[in-house]
Amino acid sequence: MTTTGIITRTVSNITRMNNTPNGNPRFVITLIGDDGTEGTYRTKPDAMDNYKVHDGMIGQRLTAHVDSYYGKPTIFKIYWNPECCVFASVQD
Repeated sequence: MTTTGIITRTVSNITRMNNTPNGNPRFVITLIGDDGTEGTYRTKPDAMDNYKVHDGMIGQRLTAHVDSYYGKPTIFKIYWNPECCVFASVQD
């Protein structure tokens, strides 16, 4: 399943790739659609959104802008999805 545009899918796997030459993290993220189809996407090199990726996303819904980058399905932008993460509230 390779799609372009804004998608919302369930994260089934996250694999860490080697860092970019600039030292920034990269990932391969496997997403499953509502119809059960599976797609594998890389994160764009040196993108700030790569720092949003964590193991707590597995099993959660991810909304992202995906397209092709050098011929590979790539996540260009990860959008905030409140059901993805739970943060403790900060009290004064």
